[in-house]
Amino acid sequence: MKSGTRPTGEASHTVSTLSEHESPLVGRSNELSTLDRALHRVRDGIGGCVVIEGYAGLGKSRLLAESERRAARHGVAVARGQATELDHVVPMASLLGALSTGPAPVLDRDTLASLAGGGFTESGRFWLVHRIAEAIEQAARRRPLAVVLDDMHWADELTAQALRILLPTLHASEVLWLLALRPAPEPSPVHDLTDRLVADGAERLRLAPLSGAEVAELCARTLGSAPSPRLLAHAERSDGNPFLLVELLSRPESEPPSTLSRGWLTGLSEPARRVLEVGSVLARPFSVAEAGGLLGLSGAELNSAVSEAVAVGMLIGTGSELRFRHDLIRETVYEALPGPVRHALHQEAAGVLRATGRPAAEISQHLARGGQRGNREAIATLHLAVREAAAQSSGIAADLMLQLLDLIEEDSPERPRLLTEAVRLLASAGRLGQARELGERALRGGLDPREETAMLLALAEALKHAGHDRVVLDYVGRALAAPTALGAVRAELYAVQSHALLSFPGIEAAEQSALAAQQAGRASGADSAVVFATVARSATARGRGDIAGSLALAGEAVQLAETGSAEVRRRHPRLWLARALASADRFGEADAVNELGRREAERIGSAWSHPLWSLNRAALKLASGFLEDAQAEAEAGARVADQLSARAVAPHLLALLARIALLRDERKAAAELIRESRHHAMGSLGAIPPFVDWITALQLEADGRPGEALEAASGVLSSLSPSPDGSLLFLSEEPCASVQLVRITLAAGDAEGARTAVRAARRLAEANPGVGSLAAFAAQAAGLVDGDPAALAAAAEAMREGPRRLAAASALEDAGAAAGAAGAGLLEEALAAYTGMGARREIARVRGRLERLGPGAVAASAGPGEGAQREPDVELTPSELRVVRLVVEGLTNRAVADRLFLSPHTVDTHLRHAFAKYGVNSRVELARAFLAGGRAA
Repeated sequence: MKSGTRPTGEASHTVSTLSEHESPLVGRSNELSTLDRALHRVRDGIGGCVVIEGYAGLGKSRLLAESERRAARHGVAVARGQATELDHVVPMASLLGALSTGPAPVLDRDTLASLAGGGFTESGRFWLVHRIAEAIEQAARRRPLAVVLDDMHWADELTAQALRILLPTLHASEVLWLLALRPAPEPSPVHDLTDRLVADGAERLRLAPLSGAEVAELCARTLGSAPSPRLLAHAERSDGNPFLLVELLSRPESEPPSTLSRGWLTGLSEPARRVLEVGSVLARPFSVAEAGGLLGLSGAELNSAVSEAVAVGMLIGTGSELRFRHDLIRETVYEALPGPVRHALHQEAAGVLRATGRPAAEISQHLARGGQRGNREAIATLHLAVREAAAQSSGIAADLMLQLLDLIEEDSPERPRLLTEAVRLLASAGRLGQARELGERALRGGLDPREETAMLLALAEALKHAGHDRVVLDYVGRALAAPTALGAVRAELYAVQSHALLSFPGIEAAEQSALAAQQAGRASGADSAVVFATVARSATARGRGDIAGSLALAGEAVQLAETGSAEVRRRHPRLWLARALASADRFGEADAVNELGRREAERIGSAWSHPLWSLNRAALKLASGFLEDAQAEAEAGARVADQLSARAVAPHLLALLARIALLRDERKAAAELIRESRHHAMGSLGAIPPFVDWITALQLEADGRPGEALEAASGVLSSLSPSPDGSLLFLSEEPCASVQLVRITLAAGDAEGARTAVRAARRLAEANPGVGSLAAFAAQAAGLVDGDPAALAAAAEAMREGPRRLAAASALEDAGAAAGAAGAGLLEEALAAYTGMGARREIARVRGRLERLGPGAVAASAGPGEGAQREPDVELTPSELRVVRLVVEGLTNRAVADRLFLSPHTVDTHLRHAFAKYGVNSRVELARAFLAGGRAA
């Protein structure tokens, strides 16, 4: 390494030019202890995450480098990546770079190529990330792995989304994540991610400047001798920044830190300075050829200049590329460039990069920074970059589109179309506030009728996915009133309107909109709108109580989608078919259709639908009395909804989890889940969905507050009236609600409300004579109102053979309670059923009924099952046991999911429950505990 000395006339000290990874590590003993503990844990089978945060120059990269050295001593493999300033337009560059480089890459070339061929697309990225997770999981089973990602403040939105999925998915694997970044000057996806990771248990190391004593120690270790008081006074000008301190030690004492950039360049030849300047503009590791292209020189002509820049420690060679020794140097050199020179270099960089085939997104960044408004070349390249990015990440494409809008003239005829495209991209990226603000501003600015219609449709579609149905209806109404709403656009508008109307009382308006969408869609060939409208009609059919009609319409939509394009299939009509089958008590078929739909969604990359498949399956499992499985599905769906920012479905999943908690007599947990569900609903939907209100009512009933419960259920109760505003849609999905409504209304003294529930149950049963449970629910509800033991006994008998085990136990309990002493047998049967489900609240209630009948009537024990009193040994549910056995055999989550016909998220939830029961944190510990218990057979 080359030594540098201070100029003659000032105190002189020899200072080695060290790389940022080789400088003395001072004042970081606590941080190193934390990192050592994390490495020990991952070596022993327990993964984790450490976030290192600090301003530039404080030693983040130095700590990572030391961690890598120590990882090697611990036998931990390392996958290292580093983000650059241009990564925000290159999806997942740093993450994929980390996993595909090094001596033993996690992703070899073939795997990386297959991933790229299978889905670096907006729709496919969710499944792509899970394929990456499987590759990491397999690598970690061979050898513990540390994934080290530096300069993450530059990382793109897609990388943040990928890590948001990868870290929870791999929580049980032998993987340690080390992430380094600067503090956020403003909110960003990466900083939101790290805050979330810390909230979920990751350790955060915030690097502080060095203390006075630590500055003195670093001076001594850098210079090889104790510093003089005068030198220490000079060193204090670094403000405790280790990187700046070492640089200051190699400069004259009269030179302030703010002039370091001049000091870095002083004494360099003109060609070497030019190499550094073009390198700072490129803003990433660069090749000699790229630098030569910008300077108009050959590689041979640049050899001397590059060697000089490397020799003085400004640049470091990494394979075939060069990079700055520290990003502070690059940023300072860049900022020192005069504005006109900087703009000219960006323009030249765009031309050179285009000639070498670099991505349009990278070229566009140079054109955006170097171009002027109205520059046609910059506009065309940025638009190409938007189109390329849109297939990979809506967030990146939206940012590029906003840059494009800054370049295009206000009166350009292209501007309205680009504004509409920007609204769609922002909405797809989950940035609804920005989308709506931009769209509304464009509408206020004045658009021609055709452009206004397109913008209103874009806004309506964006807000429909977020559940803002009132606003959606306003946008659609305005668009449909325009004479330009024709053909496929009109079909899409009516289809969106029909689904928005399903959220409001009555079904006739939704039906009429769906019919109009079908008509317009068939005339214009808009199959996607036809499918969407047909499933809306499937819902309105159930609203009329016509379950057979609902099945027929959902089946028709599935048939049309099967022969349609990927866009049509992404409407996923099997979601509605599965619900109609469940309403018809055809649980096995509903489950099979749901699983078929989920697998198709994975194939064609419809990640948005995943929480809905989980919600369907969780509801089926709950009605079937499999509380543990229902919880696993709902938790998996809620976790994915959070990862995807699918805010509209989250309240339903949380409310379903609250229902399970109520059945288990976990009232505090239920109350918290309901609070969270209502909070999510108001924040994302602006209103409380009926299902959430219904679960709130059940909680209030459980707390002995019937009046408040009736108030919470008032919306559900009023919807059951046979008026134009009435609908049986909720009751078709929750048929047991009629019985529970009777209990609530009777407890609150509302006899008429109880009769309303009975009449609604009878209407639904009479309309569907082939659905046995509906007649049983009607009989049970009437029996409670009339105090009719015979009706209750008939309901219990009818429910015995059906798939609704939870409702059957309730019918047995009501029949047993009405029969007095003669009902002990029915109560014991109900107790056994509740016990098998783990419904502790119901178990306690039935035991109380039996005790009141006398000591002999009390069942001897709760019996086996989820709710039984367990021995101290761990007791896994059958589903958990199946998952754990396969994991212990060495299968990955994906392999287990394929074997058991589950989603990987459900497998992960079962594993989390098993970890909690065994008190372990990793697959390794789980295997040891499981095998020690003799459970492998």
